[in-house]
This record gives sequence, C-alpha cells and structure tokens, in this order.
Amino acid sequence: MEVATSQLRALLARLTILVGLVVVMLSAAPLLWSQVSDWQERKLAKRLVAKLQQTDSANIRTALRQIASLGDPAIEALVIAATSARADIALAAREIVSEKLAAWKSLHDTDEAFSISVPAVLLAEALANHIDEFGPLGQQWSIKLAVELADLAAELSPADAVLL
Repeated sequence: MEVATSQLRALLARLTILVGLVVVMLSAAPLLWSQVSDWQERKLAKRLVAKLQQTDSANIRTALRQIASLGDPAIEALVIAATSARADIALAAREIVSEKLAAWKSLHDTDEAFSISVPAVLLAEALANHIDEFGPLGQQWSIKLAVELADLAAELSPADAVLL
C-alpha cells in the first residue's frame, strides 16, 4: 500500500510539472509569435529581393513596394536592395526607404502613440550592417539618411535616442 501511495505521489508530481510547463508554453506563445512572424517576414523579404535582383522585371518598383508592405521586417531587405549593382533596383529601393522615413517622421509628429524609435533603429542597424556594400552614390545616400536619423535622435526622449 505504501509503494502504491508513493507511486501515486510521484505520478501527481510529474503531472503537476507537465501541466505547469503547458501553462507556461501557452502563456509565452503570444509573446513569441510576433518575433517568429517578424523573423519569417524578414526572411521572405530578403528572398524576394534576391529573386528580384536575378530577374529582368519591368515591375521593379511595384515588387519593391510589395516587399515594403511587409512593414518593419522588410526594412533590411529594402536596404539590401538599395545596395544593388543594378541602378533600377537601387534607385527604386532608395526612394522607397526615403519615403518610409518621411512617413515615419510625419506619423511621429502627428500621432503620439506611434514610436518612431523602433523603425528608425531598424533602419540605422541595416545601414550600418550594409554600408560597405554601397557604391559611391549609395554611400552618399546612406550618409544623408544617417544624418537625418541623427537629427531625429535629437528630438527623441533620452531612452529612445540612446537606442538610435
């Protein structure tokens, strides 16, 4: 009888641990889902840019706008496209990135709920990671963006400015 009781207690302990792990996993799933989703969208955007650079498409601007519609996860892919040796891709990507920065600034000025620091930091990191891949004109463009981001940092709260 004593053996059965100890086995039952051990089984209950294991079930309690298992239920606890399931509860933790279910509570963490919503928090992790956005990170997994962003990671998948970043990978998709980069694959689409790589395919775009290998094709002779007349709809480059449209394709890049579709990539940009993925939101923040597409920022690095757009910067990669802006480094392209193909002028049509690079110029279209640079235009879209500049438009996105202008839109973020406008939202920052008009919508208090919008945090410009998140996309601005992503853009700054992407520029820093790919600065060596730009040609001379691309480096001028990226320096101009870097100056805009530095000016933007002066307008942000100290915590957000430190990130940028």
